Amino acid sequence: MEGNCHVYKIKHSISEEGIEIKERKCEKQNQVIQRKTKPATGKQKFDDQSNSTVNHKIPDANANVIHSRLCFDIKHLESFQTDFSDDPFQKQVRFSSLVNLLATGGADGHIRIWKHPKLSKAYDIEAHKDDVDDLDICPIGKKMVSVSRDGHGKVWNLEDGTLLSELNYVLPAKCKDLKYTFRSCRFGIVEDKNDLALFATLNPARRTKPASQCYICKWDTKNYAQQKLVAAGTDVFSVMAVSDDGHFIGLGTQSGGVKIYIAFSLQQVYNVDHVHGIFVTGLEFLPTREESRRITGGHETSLVSISVDNHVIIHHIPMRPSMGILTLITLFILTLFMIFVIMDYFNL
Repeated sequence: MEGNCHVYKIKHSISEEGIEIKERKCEKQNQVIQRKTKPATGKQKFDDQSNSTVNHKIPDANANVIHSRLCFDIKHLESFQTDFSDDPFQKQVRFSSLVNLLATGGADGHIRIWKHPKLSKAYDIEAHKDDVDDLDICPIGKKMVSVSRDGHGKVWNLEDGTLLSELNYVLPAKCKDLKYTFRSCRFGIVEDKNDLALFATLNPARRTKPASQCYICKWDTKNYAQQKLVAAGTDVFSVMAVSDDGHFIGLGTQSGGVKIYIAFSLQQVYNVDHVHGIFVTGLEFLPTREESRRITGGHETSLVSISVDNHVIIHHIPMRPSMGILTLITLFILTLFMIFVIMDYFNL
């Protein structure tokens, strides 16, 4: 059923497949056919030796390379109904390992919180009047945000389900006659890691000519005041992701494009149009650890995008250059040298 949540157990393993080199008989490989009708001349003997050298096959040096394959063992554990509308359809699932809670949202506008691993319902929130398009649990496991096609974004207390705040935003004056709806929402860690920021995408409710701008909005999580609002093009957003260190925001569009923004300033640093043949259905940043950088080639961050076009694509942001200690010392010495030269020139 589309209104059910399914629980799987996944185990991964690495298998190694060796390619064996089959031994062949050298007599058959190097066999030279002798003619019986005529005795071999000196020139023919030389040709036979050349053919023997040419016909000798050298084994492939890469034939004994051991190839590693990543394997997954996926086992279905159980399923339970999470949406109870006339046409049940679960749209969002989020899990917090800190508090062992599972949040689900669907077509009936309700958010239901389930205790893990028993999967017993903790409480039910009548959150929205329409489909829950997206929801997210903050990294510290105390707050939850939800957005809906009813045009509302709301922040909830994850402990008891009470409403903390409604997300309000102020659009530019040119958009005062246009209606916008939330599409995606995510919490993000700010750089000092002692506070959180909240991000959401806004799409025009109706298509217009010329096409209207889509926006990225940022709020603080103390007073939920709007901090930034940035226009991000006319391509309608479909999905959103925030890196685990809170530095980057990834956005997928309906036309199959992928964009990456700096979370602090909402400045665009990466944009590829039509990288997928249809709308992007999922985005996820790789963990910002040294192990991930070794695999991806030392990039600052890497974003994986998926779509129903059956393609999985990884996008990289190269490491930004930084000035080392030796560079700073060299610049300092050159600056002092230039100062002495100028003072000597003017007899100071």
